[in-house]
Amino acid sequence: MATLRRTAHDLDVSGEVPVIGALNVYGRDHVYTVGDITDVPEAKRGSCAMRHGKVVAENITAQLRGERPAVV
Repeated sequence: MATLRRTAHDLDVSGEVPVIGALNVYGRDHVYTVGDITDVPEAKRGSCAMRHGKVVAENITAQLRGERPAVV
């Protein structure tokens, strides 16, 4: 919760976190978010969060290798 409080200015008007296609928090290249809190226009359900988690794990690995993250 401390992280959400510190970055509350990053939430949009509906209380979601704006993300870019690689699920990075908009304007923060090394911060990712998954699941219901994202502003991805899709159904808010567990299966989407699971898919997001896989993408984020792959993108963090890519960044650590010096590669570009993949877009969802």
